[in-house]
Amino acid sequence: MKRRGCSVTWPSEIDRNVAVECMLDVMNRFPAEIDAQLNHFSRAHGLHLSTRYRDEGVRSFQIVDDQSALFQLWLEHGQGGWNVRAWDYGSRRSEHLAASGGLGSALEAAYQDVLMWIRELGHTKSSA
Repeated sequence: MKRRGCSVTWPSEIDRNVAVECMLDVMNRFPAEIDAQLNHFSRAHGLHLSTRYRDEGVRSFQIVDDQSALFQLWLEHGQGGWNVRAWDYGSRRSEHLAASGGLGSALEAAYQDVLMWIRELGHTKSSA
């Protein structure tokens, strides 16, 4: 069995744990065109794109304001397509559905939500 491409003939006599790992590896992947758009957004706003959390593939950005308040943007795949979610690690949350080809505008809308929350706190976005 090839681990990288997960080409497995099913059913086979492979170890069940390897099959589960392989399945999770495939599920944790994000399409290259999504990563390209996320990388563009990352560069445009000076944000670090996180791609792993524990053993899961994720796509998220952490935003820190000048008073060290934390905010997060992340991408999830739902029934209607890609959802861009934002929160302040508290009660503020927003969600924007990315229509086909509209991931950039959904990311920008969620980012603007976070900037608004930062302004409401009387803070500014940290440059680092």
